[in-house]
Amino acid sequence: MPRLIAVAMGSHSVKVSTWRGQRGSWDLEERHSQRVPQGGELPQVEQRFAALDALLEDVPSLHKAPNDVVAFAMPGGQAAFHRITLPFTDRAQVEDTLPFALEAEVPFDLDTMVLGWRPLRRDTETEAMVVLVRQESVRSWVSELAERRLDPANVFVDSALYGWFVDKPPPSDEEGPNDLVAVIDIGHAHTVVSVVRDGVVAYCRTINVGGFAFTAAIQGALECSWEEAEELKHRVPAGSERHSGYSALAAPARKAVDGAIGLLLAEVRSTLIDAEDALQLEVGEVRLTGGSSRLDELWSYFAQDLGVQVKGLRDPNGERFTPAYALTQALAMHAVQGDDDVVDLRIGDLAYRGGADVLRLTLTYGTAAMVVFALAAVVMFAVRYTSLNSEQSEVMEQMTLAVVEAFPEVSPTMITDGLSAVGIAAGYASDWEQQAEVLGDGSNSIPPTTDTIAALTEAFPPHPDTNVEVSELNITPQAITFNAETASYAMSASVEEKLQATPRFATATKGTETKLSNGRIKFPITISLEEEEDSETGEEEEG
Repeated sequence: MPRLIAVAMGSHSVKVSTWRGQRGSWDLEERHSQRVPQGGELPQVEQRFAALDALLEDVPSLHKAPNDVVAFAMPGGQAAFHRITLPFTDRAQVEDTLPFALEAEVPFDLDTMVLGWRPLRRDTETEAMVVLVRQESVRSWVSELAERRLDPANVFVDSALYGWFVDKPPPSDEEGPNDLVAVIDIGHAHTVVSVVRDGVVAYCRTINVGGFAFTAAIQGALECSWEEAEELKHRVPAGSERHSGYSALAAPARKAVDGAIGLLLAEVRSTLIDAEDALQLEVGEVRLTGGSSRLDELWSYFAQDLGVQVKGLRDPNGERFTPAYALTQALAMHAVQGDDDVVDLRIGDLAYRGGADVLRLTLTYGTAAMVVFALAAVVMFAVRYTSLNSEQSEVMEQMTLAVVEAFPEVSPTMITDGLSAVGIAAGYASDWEQQAEVLGDGSNSIPPTTDTIAALTEAFPPHPDTNVEVSELNITPQAITFNAETASYAMSASVEEKLQATPRFATATKGTETKLSNGRIKFPITISLEEEEDSETGEEEEG
């Protein structure tokens, strides 16, 4: 079964209550409270969250599970309430008109505010209760709770929740509305006054007087420590049915406390008078709750000063419960009912998206980070690309210049890139290597190949006795081969004889003679040079 977690961040103690069930049937499961450290100064928000951290450490099960729903009651002192009447009843029209109508009536920059509203009355016009809270304030509470795995699905203002304790009257044909009911929660730092009309809070105010002022009065009168003043205020006399130590206080301390109570009564009285004027109804009943309502004398003081009946809070079933948990009770019930009686501040940009919030934040900030990274990468790439392109151009110019200087017959337009430059240079290098092999190493004054050709020319029969045309001459270290053409067989024979008569070409051998169509004789000559090399080195064959 799903679980509902109600969180109230009081200045005296942090309270967390849990319920189990489903719509229409919710049962109270647990109630937990953690005292906020006190030291004579009003606790700040940081101290309240420190108390919540301590509670979560002691009761880790209070962390939100996947199926849990968290509701949070925001302090009413951070909200402004405004009643406004518009001359139409269409909800969409009210929604569109409210911001413009409010600009002239409230001293806030609406762009910085969360603006929520709910109808108080609809007939020929709409009376709306508007709630204004700074966006920064709501966002801060939500983010702090989310960090503690208590991301609230609902955020309500505490003073708007107490209508749950006042039954809505049944429809009636009787003339005249019912009297107003004032629910007063006397807390530690503040007192919340919620004026309920027909089961709905129609007017509310937060007063900066509460139990803190009572303790401060005792401390000042008795000149004791804060802890001692707190103990005296809460100490119940032995055998007494009272709920506080007011009656046992020394006279100076009681007088000081009465002064603080008088200030509270004056603020409450003026608040109720203003509510009666605004709502055109009278307050017929006051219901007290809150931790500081345990001061028994307050009840009679309120009754006497306000002239109305003062009661304790009861739930719709008529059952009483611990006043300290009244807020979490009302908070939970409004959250599960999902009614239109209270304004949920998780709207607009602050709308609750459940588990999708984590994904949304991840995608939002992750995408932003990726965009930043991508932009940085593009910039770095552009800079690096420009630098490398410049360097590449310089290298190409140097490479082209080197190739053209080495091979003047090469046009610069022939070199289009590094590969073409290397290919051209490699081709010329290969040609040079072949030529070097043919010409020899150049250690003699006359290159070997040139010397061989010259000797071969001298070894031929003299011209014009014998006319010889030589073609396909090949000179290798092993042999000399060529094709020759003469005018007759006799001339071909003289060529072979003349070559053999030269010691260097003594191995000359004539191949098969062929008579050409023009009458000339063609024949190949092969001269082996291996024997010559052996004789030059003085080597002899074995025999």
